Amino acid sequence: MKQYDAVQPWLEDTYSMKWDGEWHITIEVFRDLGIAFAAVLVIIYILVVAWFRNFITPMSSWCPFL
Repeated sequence: MKQYDAVQPWLEDTYSMKWDGEWHITIEVFRDLGIAFAAVLVIIYILVVAWFRNFITPMSSWCPFL
């Protein structure tokens, strides 16, 4: 039996099981939050580059081990 997490089965000629409900909602929320977090990091990087007029300074302040 094939199991599906996020999409519906394309064909209905065999038995399959779709996991849905709270787990599906949780996956969607964390995916959206991850995308929003990445977008905000890019925006913050662009703002810091504009502030210091240097591409290396934001990277050195975010990654002190470089």
